[in-house]
Amino acid sequence: MPLFNKRRPKKVAILVSTKSKNRSKSNSFTRKRNLIATRFVSKLNTYKSKILERNTKSRALTQKLRTKLVSALDTIQKSDDCSLCLSKIDLKEPITTLECSHKFHSKCLYDYINKTRDLRCPLCRASIELTSLDSNKLSEVLGLKLKSDAAEANVHTTRAMWVEATAYITRINEDIAYNPELIAVMSRRLERATQARDEAHDMYNDALRLYAIAFEKYYTYMYVNDIDNTRVTQIV
Repeated sequence: MPLFNKRRPKKVAILVSTKSKNRSKSNSFTRKRNLIATRFVSKLNTYKSKILERNTKSRALTQKLRTKLVSALDTIQKSDDCSLCLSKIDLKEPITTLECSHKFHSKCLYDYINKTRDLRCPLCRASIELTSLDSNKLSEVLGLKLKSDAAEANVHTTRAMWVEATAYITRINEDIAYNPELIAVMSRRLERATQARDEAHDMYNDALRLYAIAFEKYYTYMYVNDIDNTRVTQIV
């Protein structure tokens, strides 16, 4: 007889091991399913919050547009007539408001200015600044006058810069004259101020040159087209 009996392993042990593995797989699947469900719910909540935010912004924009519309309608009802065409000033056409606060249809006002070359308000006769008008809608003579005025304004600006820089240099030199010990401290500042003065002087000379060109073009046009001097005094 054999010394040891060869016994097969009990099936019970095998069954227990199989059940443990199945339970482990089931738990792993459950965790994955819960994780997927959690992510889905999170994305769904994010999507809902974005929709709510978009709806809130849409309602706010709608309310803003409604307020503007009510305001525009109120303005139309309270607006005056255009004194040039004698029709109601509304939103159908562009409107130009002058410095005196009088409003006109833009087309009416530019037609009036280009025809009469009278740069005064048709109602109160206050002066109209060319710089407040659209140069593209002006006649050629007024466009030349606008360029001449702009060039003249640039002359005054650059000259003021040159005078200010010159006065600053004078003050530095006076400080050094009263206290020579400051020359070591003020030398660098004096150098920069001198450079700024020279640049301002060059800009002033360029502005004078450009103004002379613009002024000549303007008055040459008036002479060639025989524009009445009374109209000239209204423009100048």
